[in-house]
Amino acid sequence: MRRLTAKVALGAALIILGLGYAFLPTQWIEQKYGFEPDGGSGALELLIAVVPIAAGIGLLVHAWSVHRAERRHDLPGSAGIDR
Repeated sequence: MRRLTAKVALGAALIILGLGYAFLPTQWIEQKYGFEPDGGSGALELLIAVVPIAAGIGLLVHAWSVHRAERRHDLPGSAGIDR
């Protein structure tokens, strides 16, 4: 159960981190560091926001599927199912 809670917490933290980056101006790297690694298109800033959100969603989906599988094994009448 602790691993499940840790996965949910990490997934939520990654989503919040990605959303935090998503609300920054699209040219924040150019403004802060003075160079344009993506040619000023904002693609790098988008990638920096999307990757943690996608990873967080993936962790939450995985935690949900593990939780569902554990609940299915704990139901009455499922004593013959191996864990």
